[in-house]
Amino acid sequence: MKNIQGVFLFSDNEIINDGFVEDLNNILTVGEIPNLFSPKDDLPGIREKIKREYLTEKKLNKDARVHDDELNEFFFSRVQSNFHIVFCMSKTGDGLKNYTRMYPGLVNNTTCVWFLPWP
Repeated sequence: MKNIQGVFLFSDNEIINDGFVEDLNNILTVGEIPNLFSPKDDLPGIREKIKREYLTEKKLNKDARVHDDELNEFFFSRVQSNFHIVFCMSKTGDGLKNYTRMYPGLVNNTTCVWFLPWP
């Protein structure tokens, strides 16, 4: 909501279950984690906090009527533009191979940076 950039650094050593990698895949492919925010509890508070910035950015009057879907889209687009993921995996073992087969977003929506020469 504050329009501040951030990085989520995650390594293969921190994978406790495959749900973690599935969530990363969802973030990379869809841009959000399904059902992360409760429509009854979380989203109304988020919309209320982001409404002023939405109106300012769109140059609308403070009394302008704004639909909830517009505020949701504004919030998620802001998160997507400011949230960066660094996923570190070892090239040894079967982890990289298995995760890229199960979750194609790890390949299709990322840039690989190799720090050591490939054997």
